[in-house]
Amino acid sequence: MKLALVGRGKMGAAVAELARARHWEITCMCGSDRPLARVEIEAAEVVIEFTKPEAAVPNMEQLLAWKKDLVVGTTGWMDRLEHVRRLVERSGCGLLYGANFSVGMNLLFHLCRQAGGLFAGRDFAPFVFEAHHGAKKDAPSGSARELERQLREGGQARSVPVSSLRAGRFPGIHVVGFDAQFETVTLKHEVRDRRVFAEGALQAAEWIRGRKGIFTFSDMLQEQSAIGNQR
Repeated sequence: MKLALVGRGKMGAAVAELARARHWEITCMCGSDRPLARVEIEAAEVVIEFTKPEAAVPNMEQLLAWKKDLVVGTTGWMDRLEHVRRLVERSGCGLLYGANFSVGMNLLFHLCRQAGGLFAGRDFAPFVFEAHHGAKKDAPSGSARELERQLREGGQARSVPVSSLRAGRFPGIHVVGFDAQFETVTLKHEVRDRRVFAEGALQAAEWIRGRKGIFTFSDMLQEQSAIGNQR
């Protein structure tokens, strides 16, 4: 596969490393120090975008105008989702986005929805805590916001406080907890290597190629699970 990468940070480097190990061609790696180049972008079958919240939507606008299928790993732009959805519809391309590209985290999202209902109405106070490296810009993380949303949609009526830590080199830690007078229940997801996100992004690039419409990483996993269950 021919792949273009938008974002020259740690995630872009991790994606490039795994893509080359698969013998995929990287047509370009663009970033704030290397603007999008149409001729290099057009040579790619799919573009993967890992940048900053303030850059994500302008990048999507340009890339969709160039009719490129996209995987967007940047978080912090979801207030513009309907705008992006309209862009995707007009472009006739495919776009896959996710709060997190870890399979384990996406399974935790589903667990949180179930837990939200199980603990609803009981004397357990819910909470979400997340920790990331000091360079991460958005706080709370997109994953923490999604965990909180899944708890509420599962039936958790209580307020769910979300707290964040930005320090050191943590690739990502997320804890969902329910605290009562004499006991605490926690669910924890901890990343040991950011390559887990890169692997998920490459799976997403294979899946989105040639599709039309806007999808989430969870949509991809659900389809894969359904196909696996039919075998």
